[in-house]
Amino acid sequence: MKFQTTFTRIKGGGGTALGDALPTAAPRTTIDNVMSLDPYNENGWPVHRIAVGFSTIAAVAQIRADVFLFDEASASWFRLNQEPKYLIPGVLTYFDIVSPCARRLGPQAMDIYLRTFDDASVPNGTYVFAATPDLTTIGSDEPDISAPARRVRAVTPNDAADLPDGPCRSLFVTVAGNVAIIAKDDSAAVTIAVGAGQVLPVEVRRVNATNTTATAIALY
Repeated sequence: MKFQTTFTRIKGGGGTALGDALPTAAPRTTIDNVMSLDPYNENGWPVHRIAVGFSTIAAVAQIRADVFLFDEASASWFRLNQEPKYLIPGVLTYFDIVSPCARRLGPQAMDIYLRTFDDASVPNGTYVFAATPDLTTIGSDEPDISAPARRVRAVTPNDAADLPDGPCRSLFVTVAGNVAIIAKDDSAAVTIAVGAGQVLPVEVRRVNATNTTATAIALY
């Protein structure tokens, strides 16, 4: 594996000093701690976060870092982490990022600025930072309901049996009516009125026959 962006900061010697300034100007390719990335992976899933880490032989416990996202409309940088974040040597730290609300035609890169801090507790040394987008579904086993479905299954309502393929990520309604569902972590059914073409963003483990008049398909 190769991280998309790497850059080096030095404290107490030559080279680019540890402790980056606040970003003010528009992104430039000459800035080594700016990462331009496609907001979607090859499957069309939006990038939700980036992974950042650093390595060093210096005896340091942690280094503070901030991540900024550039907005073209306002020509401004916005810090993504509300609270200070601290990187631990040899360990990845994750920063949530804002995915676009809609995919534009043609390439549309997101520009990320990684700012390091030089605190008094950081000893002299060379620090190599690395960052890359995380293309998993938010780094967990939970489904990302904003990502395209990979499997589609017909739903046969049944009061006694769960969906045969396990809990789905959502239901797509093909015929309007009521749907009586049991959510993944629930034990009781809830009846919801739904319209044709509606996506119900609930992880459903069972669709009861009782009180269900709508028709839907399960998205996985």
